[in-house]
Amino acid sequence: MRRTACAALALAAIGLSGCESTQEKSAQLEREAHSHTHASLAKTISVGHENPNIEVLSSTIVSGKEGAAVVVSLRNSSPKPIVGAPIEIMVKDAKGSTLYSNATPGLSASLTTAPPLKPHAQTTWIDDQVLLSGSPSSVKTLVGEGQTPKGSAPSIQIEHVKQIEGGQSVTGTVANHSAVAQRELVVYAVARRGSKVVAAGRGIVPEVGAHASEQFEAYLIGEAKGASVQLNAPPTSW
Repeated sequence: MRRTACAALALAAIGLSGCESTQEKSAQLEREAHSHTHASLAKTISVGHENPNIEVLSSTIVSGKEGAAVVVSLRNSSPKPIVGAPIEIMVKDAKGSTLYSNATPGLSASLTTAPPLKPHAQTTWIDDQVLLSGSPSSVKTLVGEGQTPKGSAPSIQIEHVKQIEGGQSVTGTVANHSAVAQRELVVYAVARRGSKVVAAGRGIVPEVGAHASEQFEAYLIGEAKGASVQLNAPPTSW
């Protein structure tokens, strides 16, 4: 069964500014991550059979002068971890027309694949490269089948977090406490006021070696000033 979640819409209109936007900064960091890790780009995705063990709890779009981002909350209802599940989003207007889909050739794997999901646990996935040509009204999210990895999940911790640039940027350190190097590690950042998502973004770290730490910076799309920011960095190598 396909799942549709109403989007929480920010009132600010999406526009272009003379300076480099948050979305452009994020895209540039992602390109730099690819160039360091030689990461392959994902093929065009199309979720056929949905994963019955992954529940889409919410799909929210936030927008501002920097661009737009989609935040998806997922839960694994099974007793086994799931990795590599394809995720497809379609942003629609009030008439049901699709304004944006990530089923586009050339996107990075992290923009078309859900983060690893631990057993009976929740996680957040963000697409901060959303380009819109109209007013969004809802987001449809589909998640396909994944694989069950062997062994225990690598331990990744986020430390020394600071909000800068009026709260629109978050910096910190991501520490890999496992013996497995993590390449193209994504730090997801979600800003909330109460239960409402008001801003979101991602930071890309090209590589975090085994038992090593690296700095990151995540640029937030939306209005994050005064909001509580939650961070998550799922492992990319199991």
